[in-house]
Amino acid sequence: LNQRQESDEQNDPRTERLEHSSLGIARRRGTPNRDCGRSESEPSDPVVGSTYPTKMLHGRTWAVSALIVTATHSEGGTPPAELSRQLDEIVSRHAAFWNVSISVSFTVPSPEDGEPVTLAAAGGYVDHASGEKATLGSMYPAGSVDKFFTAVAAMRQAELGKLDLDKPVTQYIDPWNAKQTPPNPPLASLYGPTINSVTTRMLLQMRSGLQDYNDSEIFQWTVANPDKDYLPQMYLENSPKGFLFPPGTGGIYTGNGYILVGMVLAAVTGASSFDALDQRAALGVPAYNLSGITFMGPGKCSTHPGVVHQYYFGDSPYGVRGGRPPATRSTHSSAQPFAHSRTREGLCPAATSKSQYKGFTLVGPILANITLKWPEAGPHGCCVAASGVAGGTYWTYEALTRTCSVLGGVTSYRSSTATSGKADHAVTLGDYNDLYTASCLNGWTMGNIAAAPPAITRFYHAVARGEIVSADSLRQMLTFLPLTMGRQPPKGTPYGLGLINNDVYFPLVDGAGASPGCVWPTCACPESRLACYFNTTSWGHPGLDWASGLPWLGFSPVLNLSYALAFNAFLGMNTSLTYLENDATSGYNGASCEATELVLRWLNPGFPAFNCSKW
Repeated sequence: LNQRQESDEQNDPRTERLEHSSLGIARRRGTPNRDCGRSESEPSDPVVGSTYPTKMLHGRTWAVSALIVTATHSEGGTPPAELSRQLDEIVSRHAAFWNVSISVSFTVPSPEDGEPVTLAAAGGYVDHASGEKATLGSMYPAGSVDKFFTAVAAMRQAELGKLDLDKPVTQYIDPWNAKQTPPNPPLASLYGPTINSVTTRMLLQMRSGLQDYNDSEIFQWTVANPDKDYLPQMYLENSPKGFLFPPGTGGIYTGNGYILVGMVLAAVTGASSFDALDQRAALGVPAYNLSGITFMGPGKCSTHPGVVHQYYFGDSPYGVRGGRPPATRSTHSSAQPFAHSRTREGLCPAATSKSQYKGFTLVGPILANITLKWPEAGPHGCCVAASGVAGGTYWTYEALTRTCSVLGGVTSYRSSTATSGKADHAVTLGDYNDLYTASCLNGWTMGNIAAAPPAITRFYHAVARGEIVSADSLRQMLTFLPLTMGRQPPKGTPYGLGLINNDVYFPLVDGAGASPGCVWPTCACPESRLACYFNTTSWGHPGLDWASGLPWLGFSPVLNLSYALAFNAFLGMNTSLTYLENDATSGYNGASCEATELVLRWLNPGFPAFNCSKW
């Protein structure tokens, strides 16, 4: 970006740069929580309906000698080579334990030359069949991470005068639709006249009232049709058409809105069709290096170089176990070093286990009703019985009749006198399917991104520094309004223009409140909690595909740091563990916790230690 011609810079609103500081622990006051012994006057965290301050808070100064894992302290500390080794050890250890691919990255600025410094590590298999290992350039399909990039593209087109964010989208989309082959109908023919009041800004901020698509149905369609793509127009035509509220009066998350934004971008950039839209070019930053980020068009994931294999268990996405056996099997001997020798008795947890739910009956497809006899009768015996039923994933035990119902899945539940729980099973790599040979179009401009975490954290940092969009555009993107409906994300979630406002939380070790480095707001010790914790408010847009994703992603203004973690399987693939044990990855929070602790304590050695064992 620094090589852009001066004439271009004079006409580019991004030349209004944001002022940033070096990375450090900022101290602020104005909280009901106990401040761990220190406080200084600074503004409080932004709240819903407000915008982030554009001036970052100052902290420790440190020097930079290169771009990747070569930062050095001006005040001493861990040498960069050792930091790199320790970060690599953390990521490699977690990837090896779960037998999946994990990639972690942090980007921080240099106060000396303004260039970003990226600290990153990757480990594990990206292809179990071939034994290919992850690299820092491995790109992970990440679903809704794409929404941030689509929003950035819309802001850039607005800055260039090609798009009015507050103009009805029908004025852009309908003429473009009419030119398609065959022509697509006007939006009003799908949604009625209410669509004529929907603007691009409403779509970007989830304020349109449009309903979303059925994700489970599209997953099953994609798996059943690996040589076909579920096209953008199909999302619109096959989703519910009624509005959940008048446009602009509420908020609910919908990916379909971002498909409409993609059509707006196609119209204003002159793309003749959806697959002719150059999403890189639409970002309007030709001098910025987008290496490590790809926007996948029609076709299989395997047609996109550098994209990792993505593994899901059974026949269901997101690590949710399905009832049918997998259709394909892939094995790699070095990735499956242990044979599982537990008995069915050993696969069932004790009665005090968190995997049992007392007072509930689960509702779903029943695979078997078994009347248990003494002494096997009871919740534990029901679990053992369910573990022996092919496809059995859950069970419900009714003590009065000694009936054990084995379910292939759960659709709902109701209060009762029964005890329910999860059935457990041994796993093999053959229990996992690979999405690599299916379509990676993933809803086009709402979810077709695949990215390497180092590339993502660098891009986030560039946006925060004012190198991608103008300061005014970023202020608009960081104006958050609460979602008023929905469950994922839930009602109340602060949503901006392609951004979510959230907190990063990690528990601290006991006694951390007495540490001189335990400073509000990044170290909090509220009276309502038993222990202190690390917390920082950040903005970003995490995203998940059906088997892979970037669930941990954002930029912390207080720390002036961007962060990301990616994986290529929701469920662990360690064949020495049971299904339920592999289901305890918690989004690989253990890896993100240890990596964050390492980086923060390197930058500020006085910061208290994290208690990552709680993850």
